Amino acid sequence: MIPVLILSLILGIYAIRQAEPTTKARFDVLGWLMIVLLFVGFTIGFSKLSTVTTQPWSFVAWLIVGLVGLVGFIMRTQHTNQPLISLKIFQSSSYDGHLLAYFLVQICALGLAFILPNYIQLVNGQSALLAGFICLTSAAIWGNFLRL
Repeated sequence: MIPVLILSLILGIYAIRQAEPTTKARFDVLGWLMIVLLFVGFTIGFSKLSTVTTQPWSFVAWLIVGLVGLVGFIMRTQHTNQPLISLKIFQSSSYDGHLLAYFLVQICALGLAFILPNYIQLVNGQSALLAGFICLTSAAIWGNFLRL
């Protein structure tokens, strides 16, 4: 894989031309902080979901942190000339559909990677070695599909 990447780099340097002159852009620190709040709040909040019956304030507090980050990031991108991530790309329904399909495929693949070995071991009563071999076979099959 490394030789292919090096070849791609060399070909890209000569084949890809700059369409517009480059401009100096400033890093949007406030937008970056809003993204950090969004991801940290939602990640910790959803990890606290198991304790929502005993400690609901912890889940709700982290969820609010994530929502503040989300709303702050959306407002920041709408009111700055050079946003960190332009949200105008989501106005295209074609792009939204392809993005949704991509995430659904990723969720299905990740779910199968967890469910299949557990099913083989717990329901069928097979060994972890056999479950690993079956997953290895399915990984090889998926690897062949990626080349298409």
